[in-house]
Amino acid sequence: MTKTFTPRDVELLGYSTATIACEDERGGFAVIDATGSLGLETIRVQFIYLKSKCTQDGARFAAGKVSKDAYASVYVVKPNSSRLKDDQLRNIFGVNVSIRSHEDLIWEKLGNMFTKYLESLSDVHREEHFIAPRSKDPRDFDLMSKLIDYMSGKSDLDNGELTVLSADAGVGKTTVARHLIRQLVDNAARCKTIPIYIEAEHWRKLDLGKADGLWDVIATSLREMSPNLMLAEPLFRHDLSQGYLSFVFDGFDELCSHEIFDPRIVLGELADIASESEARILLTTRTLFWEARIDDEFPNVTIWKMDAFNVQQARDYLRKCFRKHEEKKSIAQELYSQLLRESSTPRQNVGSVHAQFVNLPLCARMLADFVENDGTSLGAAESIPILQRMLASICDREITRQGLATSVENQMESFRDMAVAYHDDINPRFEVDDLFLSENGFDGKDFSKVSDHALVTQSDSEGKFRLRYDFLGPHLRAVSIGNWIRNSMGNLEPAPQDIVKIMEKEMEGKGHVLEQMAMVLDPQEDFVAVSGKCRLIRSSNERAASFLFHVAQSLVARDSDIKTAEERVHKLFAGITDQRIWSRRLSGWTFRGRVEGLDLRRVSFTDCKFISVNFKNCLAGESTVFDDCIFEGDLEFEPRTGWRQVAVRSCHMRYPTDVTWEAVLERKSGDYSKRVEEILRIGLRKFWRNGRIKKSLRINDWKKGGLSQSKEATMLFEIMLSVGLLEKVHISGVEEGGVVLDQSSVRDLQNYMDNQQKSGKVRRVHDRLLAEINK
Repeated sequence: MTKTFTPRDVELLGYSTATIACEDERGGFAVIDATGSLGLETIRVQFIYLKSKCTQDGARFAAGKVSKDAYASVYVVKPNSSRLKDDQLRNIFGVNVSIRSHEDLIWEKLGNMFTKYLESLSDVHREEHFIAPRSKDPRDFDLMSKLIDYMSGKSDLDNGELTVLSADAGVGKTTVARHLIRQLVDNAARCKTIPIYIEAEHWRKLDLGKADGLWDVIATSLREMSPNLMLAEPLFRHDLSQGYLSFVFDGFDELCSHEIFDPRIVLGELADIASESEARILLTTRTLFWEARIDDEFPNVTIWKMDAFNVQQARDYLRKCFRKHEEKKSIAQELYSQLLRESSTPRQNVGSVHAQFVNLPLCARMLADFVENDGTSLGAAESIPILQRMLASICDREITRQGLATSVENQMESFRDMAVAYHDDINPRFEVDDLFLSENGFDGKDFSKVSDHALVTQSDSEGKFRLRYDFLGPHLRAVSIGNWIRNSMGNLEPAPQDIVKIMEKEMEGKGHVLEQMAMVLDPQEDFVAVSGKCRLIRSSNERAASFLFHVAQSLVARDSDIKTAEERVHKLFAGITDQRIWSRRLSGWTFRGRVEGLDLRRVSFTDCKFISVNFKNCLAGESTVFDDCIFEGDLEFEPRTGWRQVAVRSCHMRYPTDVTWEAVLERKSGDYSKRVEEILRIGLRKFWRNGRIKKSLRINDWKKGGLSQSKEATMLFEIMLSVGLLEKVHISGVEEGGVVLDQSSVRDLQNYMDNQQKSGKVRRVHDRLLAEINK
């Protein structure tokens, strides 16, 4: 798709306003008038944009539109692909008219704007011993080259596409993103594209509870890297869609784990920018999060799945690390061979994390760091998981290396305390003092040595520290939850409050901690304890119980003795209901997130609540019964086969679940009056952000989020326009335009959002919508 020179580009050049004075598609040119400030004076300039197809005759016609006396300056702008020569244009426009290349003009401005920003990106840490990532698709032989080509805009086939790089925890998404961004910085001048890089480290200081959408996150990151960089959101969107900027967003899942960010809305916003443009946008996310919260195809979103190292890559990494230290290379290779042998035992061969850990880049890096610090032995294997043994060996090595007085057990206990206490961050930030305050913390004699511990690294200039590997925060939280589950089996004593908060945060079964439970719990040995805790905690805290349900479900899915969906549902539901003989009935349970791989035929749910549930690969039929249940939030059935025959009796369906059920059952359902209320509330909320009026909206942003699945979304929009609650407006640089809220209806909107009181045009919209739906 060819870049075009627009009023937005003129604004980027520093002019306050720019409008198209005339445009001749046949002649292939546009005339743009602009105004700017020069000291106390306002000056007017004119740009004559000659498109690629413009001929000499078209240029002469354009010259007739120029009134040089009315403007301080006139500029002729053409793309590099233009066949018109500068000498030809000077003969037409005059020798004093400035003739500029469109691409060079914009790059000159952007290059100056982003000089400091690019310098900061050049300092982004890059793995010294980088090993190119593998794709899970064997057809993608060179994933790194494919990523670079996409982000550099080398293939027109990628136009309009947004790319998602998906991988399991510990596979190295951030390492790949940082390596990619350094490559893009090196190629910026040649490709005439500025790479924009966002990761959690940049926006962590932002109070996400007060953030006004994705732009606040992007703007915070830009300021973090270059404090004096000033770029307005409309210009960012325009430059991105034109291909002047490329955008690498590392940690899409981490940002959207915060309640204020709906991953579908964020993804939809970025996919909309990419659509029909030259935007190059790459997001990274954990596969578990993507499958739990998205897992359906946006029309222009491409998923590339990154795999762990194979054995050869892991060995190559260790060889690179110790290419100048033959003895350490031999030790590292022998220790890695030992881990490979132990990982093939049945216990270690169950579940993706257990099976893959020895081939995760994280494992290779930890092993290299251990050997670098003169470690030579990982201790006795016994039945201890590999990661726990590695951590214990590192702590034991610190006792020898630094002469620590703190035992291995107390070192590990102190790090677990930090991970649990500071659970709002993936990787906890803490003061050195914190490691000494817990009951089983570090010995006071080690105060001056802890900052040099192999599992600790400096976090920021404020003197705080964090764990050296981001992977460890969620893992140590999982260890703490696992210890609580095992050690208090049959004990009615409540869980520590910090552990409860962690479980509540991951109640939908999509978080980092749940992913790490596979490294902590055994599918067969620990299922009884997990299901028992789930039963005990349900009456007092259904959110924490939901987390434990997902843990139990994952254990059943990883149990190698269970072969069928029927056996899975029997073990899972018999366990959480404490039924020796499974009655095939569940009553009073609340389900959130994914329910996967179960045979729900001949299963009855009575007085149950389903909140944003995705029934994934579940079998259902006419013997599946939902009686007096509540459905709310997003509801998905993947696939829908068999669900048309299920019995739904006296259930309460809150929009948009009623819409989903209608499509699945192929018949009407739900309460129309309540449904209208929900549709109206979601629609009006588009103009209400954190208690403040949002007066305008792009038309393409209308059918996103909760309205994306509603066939009434267009109907509501048209009614709002017809009664005058909204009015269509032109937005410079936005082809589809936008809408603005009627100023006389601001009070009516506020009354509805604050007190659900319908008045004025808001009431008229409600009544019209109800009448239309009831037809």
